[in-house]
Amino acid sequence: ALLVKQIEQKSGDKNDWPVSICLDFMLAYRSIECYMEMVGFIESLPPFLKRTVMIREQYGFALNRANKSDEAVKVLEQLLDENEASSETCGILGRVYKDKYNELKSSKPGLALAFLDKAIDTYLMGYKADMPDFYPGVNAVNLLFIKKDAAAMNLAKVVEFSVQTHLENKSRRSFRNIKSNFDDYWPYATLLELAVVQDNRENAGKHLYKCLATPNELWQRKTTAANLEMYGDNQEWVKEIISQLLE
Repeated sequence: ALLVKQIEQKSGDKNDWPVSICLDFMLAYRSIECYMEMVGFIESLPPFLKRTVMIREQYGFALNRANKSDEAVKVLEQLLDENEASSETCGILGRVYKDKYNELKSSKPGLALAFLDKAIDTYLMGYKADMPDFYPGVNAVNLLFIKKDAAAMNLAKVVEFSVQTHLENKSRRSFRNIKSNFDDYWPYATLLELAVVQDNRENAGKHLYKCLATPNELWQRKTTAANLEMYGDNQEWVKEIISQLLE
């Protein structure tokens, strides 16, 4: 983080920066999981940069990862109030609600279930807004599966089609990962999660190895492992997948 900060300080007046430089620094802080520094960096930007939708979305992302979920909700809900629903904003806000569910499910199960429903609704809103973007779709599948809702299996097949279409088109539509060499990880991670939901051990193994062979960052594999751990009483083969993701 110190090295990134030093480069930031040597990069001149932020009022002269294009958005692309801001994205480079946000990616750098995020890749090393320095979320408080990412928050501080975004807050230091001039207003004309902070007003952009992309940077406001990443601000919400960083606030949530920095354990400031209430502030993240305000930022992201304001974005939804001002703009039409998008897969990006809904995907990040859905993650905030999902984290709330995980935080409360042991101590306050009733409240946790309310956040689980909010997360599902938000992810579904994002997926319906842009179905080629599979991120909110797979998260809706995961949470419906955790809720033991029969709709999970049907939605899993639809999301699987979205991922396969994405791979065939070689598209780079989503800004969620701030276009980088690590974008190719997510389609295979999604297919891995969908295979586990559908209890398809063969496909899960195939997609796991594609995940590991594709350029990725530790936080990405941690995210996939955390999603699989949410399923609860996992079979041994699923536990082994989680272990390999975290190695």
